[in-house]
Amino acid sequence: MNPILHPFLHRANTLVASAFAASFVSFGPCLAFAQGPLDVVVSPEVPADQPLQTNPDGSVPPFDAFDAYSWRLFIALNWPAKLDANGAPIRGVPDPVKNIADTAGPRVWETWKSASEAVPADGKKPSEWASFEGAPNGGAKELAFAKLGPVFEDLNQIGSTGLPVGSLVAGNKTYVRYEIRMNQKQFDFIRDNDLYLRKTLEERLQQGKKIIFNDQSIEIKAAWRQFKPGEEAQQNRYYHVKARAFDPETGSTEEHTFGLVGFHIAQKTKTRRQWTWSTFEHVDNLASEGAAAGAASLLEAANDAEASDPDGGVTTEQPAKPNPDPTKVRRFRFPPGNAIPPSPTVATNQKWQADPKLRDTVWKNYRLVMTQWPTAIEVEGGLGAPFPSKNVANVTMETYKDLQRSSCITCHEPTPFQTDFVWFLSLRAFTPPPAPNPFAVAPPDPKVQKAKRLQPLLERVQKSAVDAKENQKKAEEKPQP
Repeated sequence: MNPILHPFLHRANTLVASAFAASFVSFGPCLAFAQGPLDVVVSPEVPADQPLQTNPDGSVPPFDAFDAYSWRLFIALNWPAKLDANGAPIRGVPDPVKNIADTAGPRVWETWKSASEAVPADGKKPSEWASFEGAPNGGAKELAFAKLGPVFEDLNQIGSTGLPVGSLVAGNKTYVRYEIRMNQKQFDFIRDNDLYLRKTLEERLQQGKKIIFNDQSIEIKAAWRQFKPGEEAQQNRYYHVKARAFDPETGSTEEHTFGLVGFHIAQKTKTRRQWTWSTFEHVDNLASEGAAAGAASLLEAANDAEASDPDGGVTTEQPAKPNPDPTKVRRFRFPPGNAIPPSPTVATNQKWQADPKLRDTVWKNYRLVMTQWPTAIEVEGGLGAPFPSKNVANVTMETYKDLQRSSCITCHEPTPFQTDFVWFLSLRAFTPPPAPNPFAVAPPDPKVQKAKRLQPLLERVQKSAVDAKENQKKAEEKPQP
């Protein structure tokens, strides 16, 4: 790192080293950290916060410190999970004997509860954290789908309204798949407070009872591309898994090989109450951004005008196609010429990718695109003066222009039931079907009944869309550090 750009960080390193060592969530024997907040730390220890809270000159911490924090999160969450005596993963526990190069088994985050486990479709209380009851195939990897009305969510990107904007088709004419998972802190809070029920969300909203997740709650969203036969050499550049995926066309699930192309991390901490947001992509996503020759996962548009428009996503009315045309993807910049990733982030990526513990692993093929954090410290509610204020996006999850114009914090804040930046709760919380009317002359039309049940949610979603646009406007009007 250039000491001329950030001289205070060099002076501060020795001051924060002891605080930094204490700012980790330990899963086992405590590691003795002598590193400063900018050093590469390849470890299963999850950082509890970004330790360098303020600079000597009173300004907010720079990209360097937050980007190092993001990389530490990324490595810790992608550490091999510990297995029990029967070879089954133990939820949320890393294997301290293994190292990050070992990709034979599930990652720590892959053992976490999925959104469909946190909000069961039948409205029953979710099974306890350690249990795999309710998990597809007893916990085996399955990129199944959770259905919101007519929408297949694992195939779609969601906009600021919470409704589908469009799907993403990779260059090899396969759909990119998505999944949401959460750690025990977040899951237990949902389970213990009955937040999987829409009735609970409605009552808390009416009573003015705020939903505030516990510190150290972490949620991730992953994007996966499918590999076809003959792409074996290409898939070895990715963290890849065998997984069963739902095919809306046939109504069945089939096993394929999928590679990780995008990875969002959101962590709520003691100081950053609007969560800190980190987003990673595979280096082979776009040809113009350094993809290996002929190996780009996505078809890149030649210019902004040629980029694909949102297609509305995959729904029962607009089903998945057997051989869809690839989406023409573009990295939009607001304003034009805006550096993505920012130059300090590029330097941090190179530093981590070249580290001896990572340079011969698949993880060197991933890069941090952006970290976004609230500059307001220990301030609950509102946007928290986010930095950067806009254009924080991942092309695998926010492919379309309007999605890339916004940011994580401004999009996630206005959830319909004020669920503390956790969108999937507002969308998926269980709504019981209406009781049958014994005096009805004819049975009710299921489509009409469903429309009535969804109407209040749609009204809240429309308000959320307006709020999201207002959030973005306010964030952009704030002076940027």
